[in-house]
Amino acid sequence: MALKTLLPFLECPHRCGPLSWSAAKLECGRGHIFPIADGVTPILLTEDLADSRTIRETLSWAKHRTAEVHSEQGIHPHVQKSIAETNGRLYLGAIDRLSRYPIPQLRLPESNGHLLDIGCNWGRWCVAAEMKGYKAVGIDPNIHALRAARAVSAELGVFPNFVCADARRLPFAAQSFDVVFSYSVIQHFSKDDARSILREISRVLRPGGKSLIQMANKFGPVSFVHQARRQFGEGSSFDVRYWSPSELQRTFDQHIGPSIVGVDGFFGLGIQPTDIDIVSPLGRLVIKSSEFLRKTGRFKQFADSLYITSVKSS
Repeated sequence: MALKTLLPFLECPHRCGPLSWSAAKLECGRGHIFPIADGVTPILLTEDLADSRTIRETLSWAKHRTAEVHSEQGIHPHVQKSIAETNGRLYLGAIDRLSRYPIPQLRLPESNGHLLDIGCNWGRWCVAAEMKGYKAVGIDPNIHALRAARAVSAELGVFPNFVCADARRLPFAAQSFDVVFSYSVIQHFSKDDARSILREISRVLRPGGKSLIQMANKFGPVSFVHQARRQFGEGSSFDVRYWSPSELQRTFDQHIGPSIVGVDGFFGLGIQPTDIDIVSPLGRLVIKSSEFLRKTGRFKQFADSLYITSVKSS
C-alpha cells in the first residue's frame, strides 16, 4: 500500500477526523499538522503522549531532521544494534555477526487482508505478513526503526507501509483492518495502558476481524525469575508486565471479543524456531525444547510466552 492508498485509512490522532495530504505534511480539519519523513512515513505522534524517550527523540528528529548515515551493504546497522532488544536474549550472541535477517513465521493463514503490526520496530513481522499475502502496515514511535524497516523490507522484496505512531492512540479510522498483530510490545505497557491499547485494537478492527497478540505469562519459569529479581513489583518504564492466563482471558474477552489463550513458547520470550541457525548452541537447545513442548499442547500454564487470539464482536 503506497502512502496515497494508505491515506483513506488514516485519521488525526487527536480524533479530529480524516487527514489531507499536501507537500511533505498531513493536516486535519482542525489544523493539526504532521510531517512526512522522507516523503513516505507519516509521523502521527502527539505531544501529550510524549512520555517516553523514544517519542521525545522522534519528535525532536521531526523538528530538526537529523541526518542518519549507514552502510548500503550487509545487515542494516539498526537491526544489528538492536537485535537482542527486539528479538530476545537468545540473540545476544548474534550481535555483530548476523548473516541474515531473522524473519519469523507468522502463525496466521495466508490472506490478502489488511494487517496492522503494532510496535513493528525494524519490520520483521511486517515482512512475514507480506510474504503471506497481507497488505501490512507497521507502526512504531521510533522513526529510526521505521527507516530501517523500509530499507530492510525493500531489500527483501516486499513493501509494507509504515506509520510513526503510538499504540495508545492509533491514527486509523474505525474498522480499517482485518487483522491486528503485536509481538513483545503490549506486555511492556502498564496494565491500564495495555487495556487502552486493546480498546484501540477493537476500534480499528472490522467486525469479525482477528487480533493475535503476544504477552508474557506470570507463571512461566523464566518469567518467575525475572519477577523475583524485581521483588514482584509491577515494573516501570518499558519493563515487561506479567499477566496470568486467566487475567488475559478476561481482559481480551472484555475489550476485543471472544478470545483463546495459546502457547507461543517456553523458556523465555521471543523464541522463534525459524532462527535456529542464528543463535548459540544453547539457544538451539532452548528452541528445540520450546517447540517440543509447544507441539505437545500441554503445560500451557507454564509457558513463558503466550498468544491471545481474539475475534472482534460484531
